[in-house]
Amino acid sequence: AFQYDSACVWHLKNNLNIYKTRDYQQEIHTNSIGATNFQDGFAGYRYMVFALGDSYTQGTGLPVDAAYPSQLDLLLNLRNGVYSKDYAVVNIGQDGMGAKQEICILKKYAACLGTPKYILYIGSNNDYGDDIIYSSLASVVPFEGNPRVPRIVQWAAGHLETVAIFYKLYISHYKKRLAERIKLMNKAALQEPVLNELKKTAEALHARLVVTWAQIDTEVEYLWLKDWANKNEVLFADWLPGVRSIEQAIPGMPMENHHSAGHHRTWVNSVIARAFAERIGQLDKP
Repeated sequence: AFQYDSACVWHLKNNLNIYKTRDYQQEIHTNSIGATNFQDGFAGYRYMVFALGDSYTQGTGLPVDAAYPSQLDLLLNLRNGVYSKDYAVVNIGQDGMGAKQEICILKKYAACLGTPKYILYIGSNNDYGDDIIYSSLASVVPFEGNPRVPRIVQWAAGHLETVAIFYKLYISHYKKRLAERIKLMNKAALQEPVLNELKKTAEALHARLVVTWAQIDTEVEYLWLKDWANKNEVLFADWLPGVRSIEQAIPGMPMENHHSAGHHRTWVNSVIARAFAERIGQLDKP
């Protein structure tokens, strides 16, 4: 599903339609510019919204329409039973990326589509390690188009399941070593320099930045980012209260999928989408 990129290391290919059944439904659908959207273009929309992040944004392990950007699209545009083209929510989330790569992807799409009105960002506990991994392994990533990797290796990685599994296991081992090294650290605080860079990038694009954090198991990173956003006059999508309220009202309803891809269940993504919609709605009030 991926191809090499000289600036951002790699990104999703254009015009993908991948549907596979594992212990979950694997669905990857991209349009002609590689965004995870069913819309092939965004002409006619009043505003552009870029949803930036990793697998929690792309929607790994979920149908495309269960990811939060798809649900946000409907929340923002469905009025009195009629879909109106107000906000084009462009899902530029990329599975496995760290925040530095995500900023690179943001700049590529801004150059391609123009300046968004909003940039939505979900940070993740994996971001710090992912940036280290792919800055270290950029020259050996076996994705299509990498000039440093023999074509036969690129082909094998894309077509032979055993080669792909070996590569994934190698990356997984690398990630586990990094995770062990930083497990007691605040993963959001480790990302502060990159968050500051993201803020500057949004300001340069004259776009409003709205941020949040993916994991709330300990709430440490989530609350740290909320405080960072407040200090830096960045909007924060506060979905934690909604999830805790639902958990209290419906005890036992799991947040995470039990299949091997993990990630949030659809109801959690709907709460996240609503939190982003509320922040955008507040900005648009007279």
